[in-house]
Amino acid sequence: MLIDESPTCKISDTSGVAAPNVPANSIPCRLSNNCLVGGSSALDRQVSSAVKKSAEALRLEVNSLVQSVGIEPLIFITLTFTDPVPDRVAQESIYDRFKKHILLKNFIYGLTVFDRSSSGRPHYHVIGVGASNSNYRVGFDFKAWDQSQDCGQRWNRSIHTDHKAESKWRKATAKYMASANDDLRAIWATMSAASARHGFGRINALPVRNPVATSFYLAKCITNGFRDNNPDDRGLRRVRFWGKFPRKVTLKFHRVTERSTRWRGKLAFCAHVLGFDELEDFARCFGPRWFLYLKGIIRLVPNRLAEVSLLTPHVRLDLSEWEQRRVRKVEVELFDRIERFGRFSNSRS
Repeated sequence: MLIDESPTCKISDTSGVAAPNVPANSIPCRLSNNCLVGGSSALDRQVSSAVKKSAEALRLEVNSLVQSVGIEPLIFITLTFTDPVPDRVAQESIYDRFKKHILLKNFIYGLTVFDRSSSGRPHYHVIGVGASNSNYRVGFDFKAWDQSQDCGQRWNRSIHTDHKAESKWRKATAKYMASANDDLRAIWATMSAASARHGFGRINALPVRNPVATSFYLAKCITNGFRDNNPDDRGLRRVRFWGKFPRKVTLKFHRVTERSTRWRGKLAFCAHVLGFDELEDFARCFGPRWFLYLKGIIRLVPNRLAEVSLLTPHVRLDLSEWEQRRVRKVEVELFDRIERFGRFSNSRS
């Protein structure tokens, strides 16, 4: 698959099934806690926060990789299977052999993401880092590649009866293949020779065109995979780093979203009420399970109050009568919890 940076990102699936177009303006839609990289928020609610965090970590890893080595030595590879598609154990065995004998010998390091097409066919996406002097982008005709994909899809949709589309597809394919430099041609030759020998079908290997779009696309592969919940994928490692990949991101971080920011604002208001100066005061007062005692109360804080509580401890807002009742209830409930579960008396109580 290749991510296009044109106004509509066309995703071409090497399994022969054309994936739907993804509007470019849906890619940055990651500020909502229900949405990472666009799509229906109703569907994204099926994905847990841990999965979203894993997808975000992968996106950050790709961006960090581009910053450290540049875009020139990166190549995006898609590994597909022939019919009949092997079972799960065989797929993993085929990939492991390919990684050992091909990927680790032709690239310094990289990462692999498992994905399924819209029809459910399994495949692997690989980003490999070539030698320091490799530059797979020089001279490559991305426009001809786009035309080749468009015409190829039209030819396939016509069940190979649209010979005009076939002619354009062949010309565009010859054009972008002729534009490849020696580094890219060497990778093509290696992949072509290793494909059938190691049990794979068609292999696409192309320069990375738009690293930001590519990082979002790989992140969405993770969320889509968990959302689809294919029984054959249980226990599968969807992301693998191989070689001496310079990992920069761990899962010990909190995503900055509208909902998480609002939650921290509500927590800050509760801290102002109790006279706490830092987050650790909650654990010192209520113990490590303080969230269980307070989460229902924290949610009662009005949203308008939460938006400004992170800015100043002395909030002055023209609150409605309903909001004032909520604030009084929060204060009463907080001091009640201190008396019941608190480990020290509060100076403001």
